[in-house]
Amino acid sequence: MKPIYFPFTYISTSVARALHACLGKTIVYQPLKKYLPEDIQNLAQQDVVDIRFPVKLENKDEKNLAAILKEYDAWRNLHQGGRGLHPDFFKVMRNNIPFFDDTSASQIKADIKNISGVNSNKKEPDPVFNAQIFLSLAQKFDRQNEKIVQDLASYET
Repeated sequence: MKPIYFPFTYISTSVARALHACLGKTIVYQPLKKYLPEDIQNLAQQDVVDIRFPVKLENKDEKNLAAILKEYDAWRNLHQGGRGLHPDFFKVMRNNIPFFDDTSASQIKADIKNISGVNSNKKEPDPVFNAQIFLSLAQKFDRQNEKIVQDLASYET
């Protein structure tokens, strides 16, 4: 029986080696083969971890995921450090059409479309694809967090 390092998709080399010493080879789930971190590839080649990909995406879905991640990075860079729109704006506007109230023509038009079924042909969200997006973003966060920890450790020594 192999331990599974879940819900994390990124494992640092030191943690992987510690788990390997105590528990043996550990399973690490990855969102995409295309974005497999180099250090995790090295750990797999050294037989320290076992990499698994729970879902195989079609080529078009992989391209869509890559585009979404790229757009997210651009959005994050635009709004980093207090630039751009502030979170308070989104809290106030929550489910409203921006810059309009209940009596505006645009709001009334949107309500009519929703009632009449004009917008009923929208595709249902794909939970597997959404999970891939979430895992990819979580992996990016975990990698950035590990880099910060390593940078801080290098200053302490």
